[in-house]
Amino acid sequence: MFDRPKQHKKGADVPLWMATFADMMSLMMCFFVLLFAQAKMDVAKFESVVGSLRDAFGGVQYISKREDAQQGLEAGIISGTGHNSVPTQQVRTVEKVVSTTAGDALYKKLKEGLREDIAAGRVMLERNRDQVVVRFPEHVSFPSGSARLVSGATELIHRVVSLIDGESQQVTVAGHTDNVPLRGGIFSSNWDLSAARAVSVAEQVLQVGSVAESQLVVSGYGASRPLVTNDSVEHRARNRRVEILVAYRQDAEPTAGASTDDAARAPPTGASPESVEAPAVEHPQVPRSGTLWDKLAREEAAS
Repeated sequence: MFDRPKQHKKGADVPLWMATFADMMSLMMCFFVLLFAQAKMDVAKFESVVGSLRDAFGGVQYISKREDAQQGLEAGIISGTGHNSVPTQQVRTVEKVVSTTAGDALYKKLKEGLREDIAAGRVMLERNRDQVVVRFPEHVSFPSGSARLVSGATELIHRVVSLIDGESQQVTVAGHTDNVPLRGGIFSSNWDLSAARAVSVAEQVLQVGSVAESQLVVSGYGASRPLVTNDSVEHRARNRRVEILVAYRQDAEPTAGASTDDAARAPPTGASPESVEAPAVEHPQVPRSGTLWDKLAREEAAS
């Protein structure tokens, strides 16, 4: 007699979608494991690999620290191959540090050399971004409404300029006035007067010899750039001034855009500065020409 096969108890049926769901969960687990593994990569090892690849393809090496940039620059200069050259951004950073250091050194030099003038209120110094500002108030430089230097102003300007070492990239002489309109006289407007005063100071700057003509820019701003609001006699007196700005970067000041003759005829344009090129001055007796020079000559003849 044959034995009957044992019959198993019939269990609950498993839905077919469970198999697909289980596969998806397994794949998702693998995916997140891979993400976790990538997040825990060795940064030092990655930088080494990137540097090797860039070096192999002739690119710039990866620089992670400021000290590495300086070492790479020195190595490139010594070898002459440029193999370890520094990226442009790093070079600009070094240039900015150099310009800041040079500006600080000049500021300290001027502060020490002009200690008595600063204490007497004849000169004011200011360290502004990438430039040093030497400010001459009106009462020690020009009579009211005039562009003729007062007695002692020439010597003061010469003392200031003699302390400038000539290493700057640009020297700007800027004239400023208050907002009180001129009435009568040789100069037709505050802008005209500020430009003439700046040219008078620029003549003295060039006579010292430490600043080249190619470095000099002369600007007349009129009343467009006041230090304080023109709401009182004291504030208007502060705004009437001539400044010498010594910059150690080319983008510190706008370049000159007009000659002295054109500048004298050009009308003011709101807050936009009008720049004029400084005249060539090699000795005290310099031939002068142009509208602005004519006004200066007439004022000197009348004095």
